[in-house]
Amino acid sequence: MATARHPAGATTPANASSRLKRAETRTVATVRKTNFEEVRVSIQAGSGFTCIDVRVFAMPARGKGDLFPTKSGIRIARNRLPELIEALQVAEREVSQ
Repeated sequence: MATARHPAGATTPANASSRLKRAETRTVATVRKTNFEEVRVSIQAGSGFTCIDVRVFAMPARGKGDLFPTKSGIRIARNRLPELIEALQVAEREVSQ
């Protein structure tokens, strides 16, 4: 199977990039983190998969232009979402005591 090289050096099957291009991303929530960063919760759906992405977006260094996604964040399959929600609720209870 052919592979495609990505800038970070990771390799994926050649047809993976075409699958990703067909994926639809929809932001469902945004939470301000700082004056220069925000956390976006997005749903990514494509042929046969749905993921939840929780990612930090940052302002460019010169302060002009659109916020860009950083490496800080997680992407999980939709079937793992209830576990993540439960873990966040536990954390909320812990810090609220």
